Amino acid sequence: MSFDFGDIVLTAKDIILQPFLTGDDESANQAHQDPQATSAFNAYLSTPKFVTTLTDLSLELIHQTNQQEFLQAELKKINRRLPAAVYMPFVNDSIRNYAILHIVADEAKIFVTKERAPVLLHFEAFRPEELMLLSAKPERPIK
Repeated sequence: MSFDFGDIVLTAKDIILQPFLTGDDESANQAHQDPQATSAFNAYLSTPKFVTTLTDLSLELIHQTNQQEFLQAELKKINRRLPAAVYMPFVNDSIRNYAILHIVADEAKIFVTKERAPVLLHFEAFRPEELMLLSAKPERPIK
């Protein structure tokens, strides 16, 4: 499927998401000889690194004096690395992978307990297959 925007034609294959990198990844990548293998490996680990980054952020919040400001500042740093090859699976009757495009920092909520500071985050997400599904007429409804 393609969309016509005047002279610009966009297809689902044109959407290429870069790996989600942390500071450690960028220095480690310079040591590897094969850039294609390094890129594939980083893409493979993007989602676990993203989840670890958010988990670490939640653990750091408990030690901050102004937690909301700290959370919003850190989420803005994370947003600079998005969109990336970060997917969140939502499972109902079938697996649907949604690419995370952005975290809405202004809507983040902190739930403070004695030992932790769990957070509620709102994500802007995109299901890449939606572009292809819009043109296809399914024989059965998509769940």
